[in-house]
Amino acid sequence: QREKVDIHKVIAEALDICSIKAKKRGVEIFYKKEKELPSVYGQKQNLTQVIINIINNSIEAGEKEQPYVKIKTDHDLKLKEVLIRIEDNGEGIEQDNLQRLSEPFFTTKDNKGGTGLGLSLVSKIVQSHNGRISFQSEKTKGTIVTIVLPAIFD
Repeated sequence: QREKVDIHKVIAEALDICSIKAKKRGVEIFYKKEKELPSVYGQKQNLTQVIINIINNSIEAGEKEQPYVKIKTDHDLKLKEVLIRIEDNGEGIEQDNLQRLSEPFFTTKDNKGGTGLGLSLVSKIVQSHNGRISFQSEKTKGTIVTIVLPAIFD
């Protein structure tokens, strides 16, 4: 069932779930909210699952000094879109692997218990919400995941 969803509530719920893992690993999380963020139309539980998966991946990537995850929300009035950006300063992803991140069973964490299903599922959920997801990364310099979803303007 689709409904009007407040992305700030989705992120807050995801942060509640991920905060213990972040604390255990010494990863600091920063969250910069766009004050006037429009809602999106979708399934709150699925969108929360998307954010949890990406935050957890960012936490797991934080293997350097002072690891962090930065979350920022924004919107584009012209394009009628909500943007969610999740950035980490972790180990980064090889350029050859970036295009494959959404493939089922592809993982860069096979020696750490990765199944390759997380980002595949995340991509499918975002697409089912008429959105898109992109990955930017540089080895040893971290990763930025951007999710763009259609906005609802009342």
